[in-house]
Amino acid sequence: MNGIKKEFTRLEKTGSLAKCEEEIDNLIRALEEAEQSLKGDPSHKQDHLSALRTRIEQCQKKITDSEKDVYNGISKFGKSLDKAFKGGGTMAHNSALFPISPGPDLNTAVLMHLSRSGEFNVASKFMEEGQLTVPPHLLEEFAKMYGILQKVLIKDLEPAIEWAVSNREQLLAKGSNLEFSLHKLQFVKYLVEEKDIKKAVSYAQENLSVFRERYFQDTAQLMTAVLYVDKMCPYKDIFSSPSYDQLYGMFSSEFCSLLGLPPDSPLYLAVTAGAIAIPTLAKMETVMKSRRAEWTTKQELPVEIDLPEKFQFHSIFVCPISKEQTTEDNPPMMLPCGHILADQSLRSLSKENPHHTFKCPYCPMDTTLSHTKRVYF
Repeated sequence: MNGIKKEFTRLEKTGSLAKCEEEIDNLIRALEEAEQSLKGDPSHKQDHLSALRTRIEQCQKKITDSEKDVYNGISKFGKSLDKAFKGGGTMAHNSALFPISPGPDLNTAVLMHLSRSGEFNVASKFMEEGQLTVPPHLLEEFAKMYGILQKVLIKDLEPAIEWAVSNREQLLAKGSNLEFSLHKLQFVKYLVEEKDIKKAVSYAQENLSVFRERYFQDTAQLMTAVLYVDKMCPYKDIFSSPSYDQLYGMFSSEFCSLLGLPPDSPLYLAVTAGAIAIPTLAKMETVMKSRRAEWTTKQELPVEIDLPEKFQFHSIFVCPISKEQTTEDNPPMMLPCGHILADQSLRSLSKENPHHTFKCPYCPMDTTLSHTKRVYF
């Protein structure tokens, strides 16, 4: 990876591509100037052509030198990639445990990803060639969502606000702050970008007053900010969040959530999480081969992968006694005292006798296996 970064930095500093573009522009200017010179003074045609030939040769040499540097950089970049990702993604895949067999589920995931990303022409062709079907109302909803998101990109929030208002009850029921965020950004647009205080106040009275109990502090700060339009506002941070880019992602997630779909594309999450995990799994595979060991578990990875918080969907409990992660076959169990252990650890303490009394490992309380309860996170 260091080799890749180093080559990128070198090409950026030398500016080889920029030099090529600059010399091509110089060549075009030389041709234009020669054309004007020939029109203005045709009697010295040979002199003009000779001067033009010299300039062309100079530009050509500079372009060739810059091209060599670019091609050299591309060559080194490719070698660095091969070195950094030796063996490709296949090293991180166990074909015996996880055979690759694309089926209808994967094809459907691809189709849904294309549809919710606004790639309707590609999705339509994929659906036709893959003989797949998607409920027509879903495609209509995706088209509607994409149309609204395109407006958000050009800072037109009215369609998004209209949708949020029409779905206010559902959004509030699930604890969403999308509608308030949209109204807030529209208010800031009127107040800061357009500097129209009257319009901003009128908009707040009509739309933000609905949220005064739920978002009292934010609403109060927004209204107080009216006094500081051309001055240093003590609540300036409230103007910077959320941004249009953040609202784009927020709106997409909430829209899909109301359709009963995951907030993010499952295909995107799977591919991104896999890309993060591949280097670790590839390294682990190399180490296991050198030790003549094999990856044999389907239910869990043989090594911990540190994924970002947004990729963590399930609570994980590790038994403090066995230091093993609980599973369906070895679920977490709570003692009457409130401490939680894995089922196998409890059975070991109780000697497999449901009426055998044993002491909790973390407090003086005695209990029996029959008095423990399974915990669901």
